[in-house]
Parts: sequence; structure tokens; C-alpha cells
Amino acid sequence: MNIDLIAHRGFAGVYPENTIKAVSAASGHRSSDLPESNIPDLIEIDVMPTMENDIIVHHDESLSDHTNTNHHSGINCEYIWELPTKKVIECEIGQSGETIPLLTELLAAIPNHIGVNIEIKNPGSSNVFFDKLLSGQQISVQKDIWGDFVVDLLNIIGQYNNDFLISSFYEAPLALVDELSDYPVAPLLWNSIDRGLKISKRYGAKAVHAPYNMVEQTSFFGDPYYTEGPWEDTKLIETAHDQGHNVNVFTVTTSSEIEELVAAGIDGIIADYPDLLSAAELDS
Repeated sequence: MNIDLIAHRGFAGVYPENTIKAVSAASGHRSSDLPESNIPDLIEIDVMPTMENDIIVHHDESLSDHTNTNHHSGINCEYIWELPTKKVIECEIGQSGETIPLLTELLAAIPNHIGVNIEIKNPGSSNVFFDKLLSGQQISVQKDIWGDFVVDLLNIIGQYNNDFLISSFYEAPLALVDELSDYPVAPLLWNSIDRGLKISKRYGAKAVHAPYNMVEQTSFFGDPYYTEGPWEDTKLIETAHDQGHNVNVFTVTTSSEIEELVAAGIDGIIADYPDLLSAAELDS
């Protein structure tokens, strides 16, 4: 049984998320105490641009969350894409001593044999459609908004030899990646199984990334989470597999959850902690 382990933001439960330290440690760098069994198949990171269109690695659209911005008075409420690169990359993640990295810096810290799941967060605009199935006209308009950022992203990752998987809650960047490159895509599902599967089918997605509580054959189906349904009657795993997509689930926090999810047929877990998969009691 081969279940992919995807390190959410570089195993954010253990290391300062989306930082060079996190991806180095998650990769099993010699300074890391991570056993080989806990080294992930992929490391998941989040990307967006700065004011100068430099691509940085960070989850939130502002610097108010997860960052120590006390020494940058007045920038907490601004979007990252409204800030100069210098200010952004000087910001510390919590009290970790690690700062927000440029994408190029972070990718250089990940060995070629470990895959990278890049979640596209924002192109530098508030005029984007989260978790929406777009019409032809809407896709055209949205491609114009996302286009420069996606081209810049593709140009950067083309310089590295890792296997890349591109995911997003937004359809337009996935459409552009599919149109402009051979990199596989993975739509992120949120409030609708059917909508996510339609987007996945449109672009021949390698996988769908779904909330862990969206898997029907588990005891925690529909439990409170960031999103909790109710969803359509569509059987997520069965339908996704019929369409040729793997199902990776986020964000898994216990080995017992993994045991149920694997029994239900998922293909990968996106986790904050490196030892969850190895600790789970799985049938071989």
C-alpha cells in the first residue's frame, strides 16, 4: 500500500511554516533528526507576489498572522502584494528566527528527489473567485488577472528538477498551468464536491485535494472544520478515482484519522506532523 505523505507547509506542526528551515528539515537534511520513514513524498508550500512581483512563500495574504511584525510598524493590515519585497522577506515567522523566503531560495533547499506541491494563493489582486466553477467568459477575464503571475511561477520552477504538483482553490491559475505547461494540477475542494470534480475533469487533474472531513466512509464525515458541508451525495473517492484522479486529504492531525481515511481509499495525506503515517496501523 503506497500512501503519499505531503508535508503541509513543511510540517508546520513541528517547524516554522513555509520557511527554508522547515523544508530543509522535512527533506531529511543532515541537521534534521527526522527518520527516513518520516521523510515526505512531497512538500506543500504557498506562493504569492510582492509589490515588485517577486514570488515569495507565505500562506496568509497579509503579514498580521504567523509573523512577528513588531519592527515593521504600520504594515500589519496591508496585503503582501502591496508591500515591497525587502519588507516582506525581513518579516520573521513567529519567534523562530526564520523569515519569509523567496520561492527561489526555498526551492534551492529541497532535494531533487522530493516533490513539491505548490499551492497558488493569489496573483496580487482581490478580484479573484475562490472555489468557483467559471464560465468561459469568466475564465478569460480571470486568466488576464492571473496570467503574469502564473508565467513567472512556471519560469521559476522550470529551473528545478523536482516533480511539481500545482494546486489552488482558484480555477483560472489551474487552467493556465494546464494550458502553458505539462505540470500536473490538483484543485483544492472546499464547499462542493461536484464543483471540484468538474474542475478536475476539465483539466485532467492528477489529484483532488479535499478536506479530511469530506470523505464519506469515515466517522468524522461532516465534522466541524473550516468547512463542514452539507455536501452533495456524490461519493468523493469513488467518483474521483473513476475520473482518474488521486484523492489527497488535508489537514490530517492523528494517526487514527489516517487509518480510517486509508481504509476509505484515499491516496495521500497532507499533514502538519511527520510521524502520523508511520504511526498509523495500516494493512500492507
